[in-house]
Amino acid sequence: MPSKDDIDIMVITREMLFYRGAYFNGFMSVLDAKADYEQRVNKLHKFMRRGDAENNTEYKQPIPFVVPIKRREGKVFTSEYGGHEGRLIKKITIASMGHIEKCDTYGSNLLLEAAKREFFEELTVTGIDNPERKLVPVPFGYINVEDDATGKFHFGFAYLILADGFEIKAREDSIINPKFMHVRNLEEKCKSGEVDLCSWSKATLPKLISYLGC
Repeated sequence: MPSKDDIDIMVITREMLFYRGAYFNGFMSVLDAKADYEQRVNKLHKFMRRGDAENNTEYKQPIPFVVPIKRREGKVFTSEYGGHEGRLIKKITIASMGHIEKCDTYGSNLLLEAAKREFFEELTVTGIDNPERKLVPVPFGYINVEDDATGKFHFGFAYLILADGFEIKAREDSIINPKFMHVRNLEEKCKSGEVDLCSWSKATLPKLISYLGC
């Protein structure tokens, strides 16, 4: 079995992703988007050895960033990652996320299908029949954080999973202390230093609080 560095993953050139004034830094909602980033990635992507992509700033790696929420309760699903991504150890995240491999590319919307796969690979859902068919990630925004070691090589596609009425549990052992937390409580814990959010979660949280009306 090849090492993770030898696996081919989806990439797109920065030039193609950001051409015609589409560059931004931070979080941008779908409504405020400067371009149709999904269309650009779906049409203009290629595949590259992961070990090479992680050190090449001419490319961005598209990453689905899938955020489960309980909208009526104003809560978001949080967990600590302690395993497969060393740079995120001891960081709290509000999303399931992962690279898109060549074997994952099927369907008319590659990013949406990858988001669904990533969510159901990491998490299980109870309280709803046929969740794989009924739960469809809802496009929420885009993440481009250039000022950390992880973000400068990656571009996030944020999706929401509306989890009202059912429960979500971790499927992978590397997901530690999974739980739903009220977004305002999470915000306060971040401000006090009690919680250390990963950069993408930190960029997304203000827009999520606004979306939930909290």
